[in-house]
Amino acid sequence: MPQVPRLRLCRAARRRESPLRLLSACDELGYHRRDTKEPFYRKVNTVAVKKAFIFPGHYARMGMGHSDPPLPRATVELYERAGRTLGCEISRVMQYGPVELLQRPLYAHPATFLAGIAVFYDALNSGIIPDFLAGYSLGDFTAVVASGALSLEEGLKILKLRSSIMDQACKHTPGQMSAIKSLNEAAVCSICINAALETNGTCEIAAINSDSDIVISGTREAVNNAAEHAGKAGAMVTEIAVPGPFHSSLMKGAEREFAEIIGTVRFKDPQFAIICDSSKNGVINSREGLKDFLTAQISRSIDWKRKTSVLREMGVSVLCEMGSSLRLARITSGEIPGSAFYEIESHRDLAALAAGAAIRER
Repeated sequence: MPQVPRLRLCRAARRRESPLRLLSACDELGYHRRDTKEPFYRKVNTVAVKKAFIFPGHYARMGMGHSDPPLPRATVELYERAGRTLGCEISRVMQYGPVELLQRPLYAHPATFLAGIAVFYDALNSGIIPDFLAGYSLGDFTAVVASGALSLEEGLKILKLRSSIMDQACKHTPGQMSAIKSLNEAAVCSICINAALETNGTCEIAAINSDSDIVISGTREAVNNAAEHAGKAGAMVTEIAVPGPFHSSLMKGAEREFAEIIGTVRFKDPQFAIICDSSKNGVINSREGLKDFLTAQISRSIDWKRKTSVLREMGVSVLCEMGSSLRLARITSGEIPGSAFYEIESHRDLAALAAGAAIRER
Protein backbone atom coordinates (compact mmCIF):
# COMPACT_ATOMS: atom_id res chain seq x y z
CA MET A 1 0.00 0.00 0.00
CA PRO A 2 1.50 3.39 -0.93
CA GLN A 3 2.62 5.60 1.90
CA VAL A 4 0.39 8.58 2.53
CA PRO A 5 2.34 11.86 2.30
CA ARG A 6 3.42 13.26 5.63
CA LEU A 7 1.50 16.23 6.90
CA ARG A 8 2.95 19.67 6.16
CA LEU A 9 4.34 21.06 9.41
CA CYS A 10 3.46 24.47 10.78
CA ARG A 11 5.96 27.34 10.57
CA ALA A 12 7.10 26.79 14.15
CA ALA A 13 7.89 23.15 13.41
CA ARG A 14 9.84 23.96 10.25
CA ARG A 15 12.08 26.30 12.23
CA ARG A 16 13.17 23.46 14.47
CA GLU A 17 15.01 20.28 13.67
CA SER A 18 13.55 18.49 16.69
CA PRO A 19 10.00 17.62 15.58
CA LEU A 20 11.33 16.46 12.23
CA ARG A 21 13.64 14.04 13.97
CA LEU A 22 10.84 12.84 16.21
CA LEU A 23 8.54 12.47 13.20
CA SER A 24 10.91 9.85 11.84
CA ALA A 25 10.06 7.81 14.92
CA CYS A 26 6.38 8.33 14.13
CA ASP A 27 6.98 7.13 10.59
CA GLU A 28 8.55 3.93 11.91
CA LEU A 29 5.25 3.20 13.64
CA GLY A 30 3.19 4.21 10.63
CA TYR A 31 1.74 7.47 11.94
CA HIS A 32 0.74 9.12 8.67
CA ARG A 33 -1.96 11.49 7.59
CA ARG A 34 -5.41 9.97 7.43
CA ASP A 35 -7.95 10.52 4.69
CA THR A 36 -10.49 12.92 6.10
CA LYS A 37 -12.69 15.81 5.04
CA GLU A 38 -12.21 17.77 8.23
CA PRO A 39 -10.57 21.18 7.56
CA PHE A 40 -8.13 20.69 10.47
CA TYR A 41 -6.18 17.99 8.72
CA ARG A 42 -5.79 20.12 5.61
CA LYS A 43 -4.94 23.29 7.48
CA VAL A 44 -2.23 22.59 10.04
CA ASN A 45 -0.82 26.08 10.24
CA THR A 46 -2.88 27.04 13.28
CA VAL A 47 -0.31 27.08 16.07
CA ALA A 48 0.86 30.55 17.11
CA VAL A 49 -0.04 30.27 20.80
CA LYS A 50 2.32 28.56 23.24
CA LYS A 51 1.28 25.03 24.10
CA ALA A 52 2.29 22.60 26.82
CA PHE A 53 1.68 18.87 26.63
CA ILE A 54 1.06 17.39 30.08
CA PHE A 55 1.57 13.69 30.84
CA PRO A 56 -0.31 12.25 33.83
CA GLY A 57 0.98 9.94 36.53
CA HIS A 58 -0.23 6.58 37.82
CA TYR A 59 -3.82 6.31 36.66
CA ALA A 60 -5.20 3.15 35.15
CA ARG A 61 -8.70 2.26 34.08
CA MET A 62 -10.10 -0.32 31.71
CA GLY A 63 -10.36 1.02 28.17
CA MET A 64 -7.49 3.47 28.55
CA GLY A 65 -5.67 4.08 25.29
CA HIS A 66 -8.59 2.54 23.38
CA SER A 67 -11.07 5.42 23.28
CA ASP A 68 -10.93 5.84 19.49
CA PRO A 69 -12.05 2.47 18.05
CA PRO A 70 -10.94 1.15 15.74
CA LEU A 71 -7.43 2.07 16.83
CA PRO A 72 -5.15 3.63 14.21
CA ARG A 73 -2.85 1.04 12.69
CA ALA A 74 0.15 2.93 14.05
CA THR A 75 -1.19 2.78 17.60
CA VAL A 76 -1.82 -0.96 17.26
CA GLU A 77 1.79 -1.36 16.11
CA LEU A 78 3.01 0.76 19.02
CA TYR A 79 1.12 -1.39 21.54
CA GLU A 80 2.34 -4.60 19.92
CA ARG A 81 5.92 -3.36 19.95
CA ALA A 82 5.56 -2.40 23.60
CA GLY A 83 4.06 -5.78 24.41
CA ARG A 84 7.08 -7.57 22.96
CA THR A 85 9.47 -5.43 24.99
CA LEU A 86 7.43 -5.64 28.20
CA GLY A 87 6.74 -9.35 27.83
CA CYS A 88 2.97 -9.11 28.20
CA GLU A 89 -0.15 -8.30 26.17
CA ILE A 90 -0.26 -4.77 27.54
CA SER A 91 -2.85 -3.58 25.00
CA ARG A 92 -5.27 -6.29 26.10
CA VAL A 93 -4.73 -5.44 29.77
CA MET A 94 -5.31 -1.74 28.99
CA GLN A 95 -8.57 -2.52 27.24
CA TYR A 96 -10.04 -5.32 29.32
CA GLY A 97 -8.16 -5.38 32.63
CA PRO A 98 -8.83 -7.05 34.99
CA VAL A 99 -8.80 -4.09 37.37
CA GLU A 100 -6.62 -5.99 39.85
CA LEU A 101 -3.81 -6.09 37.28
CA LEU A 102 -4.28 -2.49 36.19
CA GLN A 103 -3.89 -1.29 39.77
CA ARG A 104 -0.39 -2.76 40.00
CA PRO A 105 2.53 -0.54 38.90
CA LEU A 106 3.80 -3.45 36.79
CA TYR A 107 0.90 -2.84 34.41
CA ALA A 108 -0.47 0.57 35.39
CA HIS A 109 2.76 2.41 34.63
CA PRO A 110 3.31 1.00 31.10
CA ALA A 111 -0.40 1.48 30.38
CA THR A 112 -0.33 5.12 31.48
CA PHE A 113 2.90 5.72 29.54
CA LEU A 114 1.57 4.16 26.32
CA ALA A 115 -1.79 5.95 26.42
CA GLY A 116 0.09 9.26 26.58
CA ILE A 117 2.89 8.55 24.12
CA ALA A 118 0.45 7.21 21.48
CA VAL A 119 -1.54 10.45 21.27
CA PHE A 120 1.71 12.44 21.51
CA TYR A 121 3.07 10.80 18.36
CA ASP A 122 -0.30 11.25 16.67
CA ALA A 123 -0.24 14.96 17.57
CA LEU A 124 3.27 15.41 16.15
CA ASN A 125 2.35 13.75 12.91
CA SER A 126 -0.76 15.93 12.71
CA GLY A 127 1.49 19.00 12.85
CA ILE A 128 0.56 19.90 16.42
CA ILE A 129 3.88 20.75 18.03
CA PRO A 130 4.27 21.59 21.74
CA ASP A 131 6.49 24.32 23.14
CA PHE A 132 6.87 22.61 26.52
CA LEU A 133 6.41 19.18 28.05
CA ALA A 134 5.40 18.62 31.66
CA GLY A 135 4.86 15.45 33.64
CA TYR A 136 3.16 14.54 36.90
CA SER A 137 4.94 11.73 38.77
CA LEU A 138 5.38 8.91 36.19
CA GLY A 139 4.51 11.54 33.59
CA ASP A 140 8.01 13.00 34.04
CA PHE A 141 9.39 9.79 32.53
CA THR A 142 6.89 9.95 29.67
CA ALA A 143 7.91 13.56 29.03
CA VAL A 144 11.60 12.60 28.83
CA VAL A 145 10.87 9.91 26.24
CA ALA A 146 8.54 12.24 24.33
CA SER A 147 11.29 14.88 24.26
CA GLY A 148 13.59 12.52 22.35
CA ALA A 149 16.13 12.33 25.20
CA LEU A 150 15.45 8.58 25.14
CA SER A 151 14.30 6.54 22.17
CA LEU A 152 10.99 4.73 22.43
CA GLU A 153 12.76 1.38 22.64
CA GLU A 154 15.13 2.59 25.36
CA GLY A 155 12.22 4.11 27.23
CA LEU A 156 10.22 0.87 27.15
CA LYS A 157 13.16 -1.17 28.44
CA ILE A 158 13.81 1.23 31.31
CA LEU A 159 10.10 1.50 32.06
CA LYS A 160 9.85 -2.29 32.34
CA LEU A 161 12.55 -2.27 35.03
CA ARG A 162 11.13 0.80 36.77
CA SER A 163 7.63 -0.70 36.88
CA SER A 164 8.97 -3.92 38.36
CA ILE A 165 10.89 -2.01 41.03
CA MET A 166 7.83 0.03 41.98
CA ASP A 167 5.64 -3.08 41.99
CA GLN A 168 7.98 -4.85 44.41
CA ALA A 169 8.27 -1.74 46.57
CA CYS A 170 4.48 -1.63 46.98
CA LYS A 171 4.46 -5.29 48.07
CA HIS A 172 7.23 -4.83 50.62
CA THR A 173 6.21 -1.34 51.76
CA PRO A 174 2.42 -1.08 51.73
CA GLY A 175 0.95 2.33 52.36
CA GLN A 176 -1.66 4.83 51.33
CA MET A 177 -2.18 8.21 49.73
CA SER A 178 -5.01 10.70 50.22
CA ALA A 179 -5.93 14.06 48.71
CA ILE A 180 -6.77 16.93 51.06
CA LYS A 181 -8.62 19.96 49.76
CA SER A 182 -9.43 23.31 51.42
CA LEU A 183 -6.40 23.39 53.76
CA ASN A 184 -3.12 25.20 53.03
CA GLU A 185 0.33 23.60 52.98
CA ALA A 186 1.28 24.74 56.51
CA ALA A 187 -1.89 23.25 58.01
CA VAL A 188 -1.45 19.93 56.17
CA CYS A 189 2.23 19.76 57.14
CA SER A 190 1.32 20.20 60.82
CA ILE A 191 -1.34 17.49 60.56
CA CYS A 192 1.16 15.10 58.94
CA ILE A 193 3.75 15.64 61.69
CA ASN A 194 1.19 15.00 64.41
CA ALA A 195 -0.20 11.94 62.65
CA ALA A 196 3.27 10.42 62.31
CA LEU A 197 3.97 11.01 66.02
CA GLU A 198 0.62 9.65 67.18
CA THR A 199 0.92 6.44 65.15
CA ASN A 200 4.71 6.03 65.17
CA GLY A 201 4.43 5.86 61.39
CA THR A 202 5.13 7.94 58.30
CA CYS A 203 2.94 10.71 56.91
CA GLU A 204 4.34 13.27 54.48
CA ILE A 205 3.22 15.72 51.82
CA ALA A 206 3.48 13.90 48.50
CA ALA A 207 2.23 16.60 46.14
CA ILE A 208 1.24 20.25 46.18
CA ASN A 209 -1.20 20.67 43.31
CA SER A 210 -2.31 24.16 44.32
CA ASP A 211 -2.59 26.31 47.45
CA SER A 212 -5.50 24.24 48.73
CA ASP A 213 -5.10 20.91 46.92
CA ILE A 214 -2.48 18.75 48.62
CA VAL A 215 -1.72 15.01 48.56
CA ILE A 216 -0.29 13.08 51.52
CA SER A 217 1.46 9.72 51.55
CA GLY A 218 2.78 7.26 54.10
CA THR A 219 1.88 4.29 56.25
CA ARG A 220 -1.82 3.45 56.23
CA GLU A 221 -2.47 4.11 59.91
CA ALA A 222 -0.69 7.48 59.84
CA VAL A 223 -2.42 8.65 56.65
CA ASN A 224 -5.82 7.62 58.02
CA ASN A 225 -5.04 9.54 61.22
CA ALA A 226 -4.11 12.63 59.21
CA ALA A 227 -7.25 12.28 57.08
CA GLU A 228 -9.40 12.17 60.20
CA HIS A 229 -7.81 15.33 61.64
CA ALA A 230 -8.01 17.11 58.27
CA GLY A 231 -11.69 16.27 58.04
CA LYS A 232 -12.30 17.72 61.50
CA ALA A 233 -10.53 20.89 60.33
CA GLY A 234 -13.05 21.27 57.51
CA ALA A 235 -11.12 19.67 54.65
CA MET A 236 -12.51 17.38 51.99
CA VAL A 237 -10.43 14.18 52.08
CA THR A 238 -10.35 11.53 49.35
CA GLU A 239 -8.36 8.30 49.45
CA ILE A 240 -6.38 7.82 46.23
CA ALA A 241 -6.57 4.40 44.58
CA VAL A 242 -2.86 3.59 44.42
CA PRO A 243 -1.11 0.49 45.79
CA GLY A 244 1.69 2.21 47.70
CA PRO A 245 3.02 5.33 49.44
CA PHE A 246 4.45 7.03 46.34
CA HIS A 247 6.44 10.24 46.69
CA SER A 248 7.37 9.61 50.31
CA SER A 249 10.54 8.57 52.13
CA LEU A 250 9.16 5.02 52.17
CA MET A 251 10.13 4.84 48.48
CA LYS A 252 13.82 5.54 49.15
CA GLY A 253 14.75 1.88 48.60
CA ALA A 254 13.08 1.85 45.18
CA GLU A 255 14.79 5.14 44.36
CA ARG A 256 18.23 3.72 45.12
CA GLU A 257 17.52 0.63 43.03
CA PHE A 258 16.35 2.69 40.08
CA ALA A 259 19.36 5.01 40.42
CA GLU A 260 21.65 2.06 39.66
CA ILE A 261 19.76 1.41 36.43
CA ILE A 262 19.41 4.99 35.25
CA GLY A 263 23.07 5.67 36.06
CA THR A 264 24.14 3.57 33.05
CA VAL A 265 21.80 5.28 30.58
CA ARG A 266 23.09 7.74 27.98
CA PHE A 267 20.62 10.51 27.33
CA LYS A 268 20.39 12.84 24.35
CA ASP A 269 19.53 16.51 24.66
CA PRO A 270 15.74 16.88 24.84
CA GLN A 271 14.19 18.38 21.73
CA PHE A 272 11.44 20.06 23.74
CA ALA A 273 11.88 21.96 26.99
CA ILE A 274 10.75 19.91 30.00
CA ILE A 275 9.17 21.69 32.96
CA CYS A 276 10.97 20.76 36.18
CA ASP A 277 9.90 21.71 39.70
CA SER A 278 13.37 21.24 41.20
CA SER A 279 15.63 23.21 38.82
CA LYS A 280 16.47 26.86 39.39
CA ASN A 281 14.75 28.19 36.26
CA GLY A 282 12.06 25.52 36.19
CA VAL A 283 13.07 24.09 32.81
CA ILE A 284 15.38 21.32 31.56
CA ASN A 285 16.85 22.02 28.12
CA SER A 286 19.81 19.62 28.05
CA ARG A 287 20.71 16.06 29.03
CA GLU A 288 22.45 17.38 32.13
CA GLY A 289 20.37 16.69 35.19
CA LEU A 290 17.99 14.19 33.58
CA LYS A 291 19.29 11.27 35.63
CA ASP A 292 18.77 13.07 38.93
CA PHE A 293 15.43 14.41 37.70
CA LEU A 294 14.07 10.91 37.00
CA THR A 295 15.58 9.31 40.08
CA ALA A 296 14.75 11.79 42.84
CA GLN A 297 11.12 12.13 41.82
CA ILE A 298 10.36 8.60 43.05
CA SER A 299 10.52 9.64 46.71
CA ARG A 300 10.42 13.44 46.43
CA SER A 301 7.13 15.29 46.68
CA ILE A 302 5.63 16.81 43.54
CA ASP A 303 5.45 20.59 43.40
CA TRP A 304 2.83 20.96 40.68
CA LYS A 305 2.11 24.45 41.97
CA ARG A 306 5.67 25.40 40.95
CA LYS A 307 5.28 23.79 37.54
CA THR A 308 2.06 25.73 37.02
CA SER A 309 3.87 28.93 37.94
CA VAL A 310 6.62 28.19 35.41
CA LEU A 311 4.08 27.50 32.66
CA ARG A 312 2.36 30.79 33.46
CA GLU A 313 5.68 32.68 33.38
CA MET A 314 6.55 31.08 30.03
CA GLY A 315 3.34 32.45 28.52
CA VAL A 316 1.66 29.10 27.91
CA SER A 317 -2.01 29.54 27.05
CA VAL A 318 -2.99 26.10 25.76
CA LEU A 319 -2.67 23.08 28.06
CA CYS A 320 -3.10 19.60 26.61
CA GLU A 321 -3.24 16.54 28.84
CA MET A 322 -2.09 13.54 26.84
CA GLY A 323 -3.60 10.12 27.54
CA SER A 324 -5.87 9.05 30.38
CA SER A 325 -6.80 12.29 32.09
CA LEU A 326 -6.20 13.12 35.75
CA ARG A 327 -7.76 16.54 35.06
CA LEU A 328 -4.31 18.12 35.36
CA ALA A 329 -4.83 20.40 32.37
CA ARG A 330 -8.18 21.47 33.80
CA ILE A 331 -6.66 22.25 37.23
CA THR A 332 -3.67 24.06 35.73
CA SER A 333 -5.80 26.12 33.38
CA GLY A 334 -7.71 27.39 36.41
CA GLU A 335 -4.46 28.88 37.69
CA ILE A 336 -3.48 30.51 34.37
CA PRO A 337 -5.91 33.30 33.41
CA GLY A 338 -7.11 33.21 29.81
CA SER A 339 -5.75 29.74 29.12
CA ALA A 340 -7.58 26.87 27.43
CA PHE A 341 -7.28 23.18 28.25
CA TYR A 342 -7.80 20.00 26.26
CA GLU A 343 -7.89 16.38 27.42
CA ILE A 344 -6.45 14.38 24.53
CA GLU A 345 -7.25 10.67 24.61
CA SER A 346 -7.91 9.99 20.95
CA HIS A 347 -7.34 11.19 17.41
CA ARG A 348 -10.76 12.85 17.49
CA ASP A 349 -9.67 14.95 20.45
CA LEU A 350 -6.82 16.33 18.35
CA ALA A 351 -9.37 17.79 15.95
CA ALA A 352 -10.96 19.71 18.82
CA LEU A 353 -7.54 20.99 19.84
CA ALA A 354 -6.72 22.20 16.33
CA ALA A 355 -10.12 23.82 15.90
CA GLY A 356 -9.68 25.63 19.22
CA ALA A 357 -6.20 26.78 18.23
CA ALA A 358 -7.53 28.17 14.95
CA ILE A 359 -10.23 30.14 16.76
CA ARG A 360 -7.73 31.57 19.27
CA GLU A 361 -5.55 32.84 16.41
CA ARG A 362 -8.30 34.89 14.76
